[in-house]
Amino acid sequence: MIDRAAVEAVLDGIVDPRSGRGLMGAGLVQGLVVGEDRAGFAMEVPAAEAALYAPVRDAAEAALKAMPGMARVSVVLSA
Repeated sequence: MIDRAAVEAVLDGIVDPRSGRGLMGAGLVQGLVVGEDRAGFAMEVPAAEAALYAPVRDAAEAALKAMPGMARVSVVLSA
């Protein structure tokens, strides 16, 4: 079973390019769902900043996929 606190810690290690804070601390992680072998969430950003946050989404997906026991990850970037 994936630990929610571990997922949150991993996400907080990804830096928001606007605030310099981790994704959790910056309030960018919305609707976080953590299951037995999966995790997913949405990041809602202004449309003008979608290109800025695409690499952040990719980094969050990669970091979560690297967690032991993680089989499925979904990170949706909504602008």
